Amino acid sequence: MLLSLHGVGLVAVGSFDPHRFFPGMGTLFLRMLGEALATALQRFDG
Repeated sequence: MLLSLHGVGLVAVGSFDPHRFFPGMGTLFLRMLGEALATALQRFDG
């Protein structure tokens, strides 16, 4: 799974378990994590 970090880049999240991620799985937590990480990186860079 890829998380977009708005204006910063991408973060890949994966698992060795082939059944860990599936199409119907919710992504709210991952989207929020991506937004928080992008904000933190922009503060660090700026």
